[in-house]
Amino acid sequence: MSKLPIVLTDVSLIEQGIKVSIHHKLRLWDALMIVAGYRADCKIMYSEDLTHGQIIQGIRILNPFKL
Repeated sequence: MSKLPIVLTDVSLIEQGIKVSIHHKLRLWDALMIVAGYRADCKIMYSEDLTHGQIIQGIRILNPFKL
């Protein structure tokens, strides 16, 4: 049994990912990670590909190489 939340990929996640991708002008893969993080109640996402300090869906994006 996992101590971390598990987020399953379903039609709803993909639809939300597409909306987030269009709204924030992100690649679909990045948007899907954000939506999954939101569902898992994440507050911080570490990514070198997204804008450092940006907040998307309530998740703060941090570039680990800028810390």
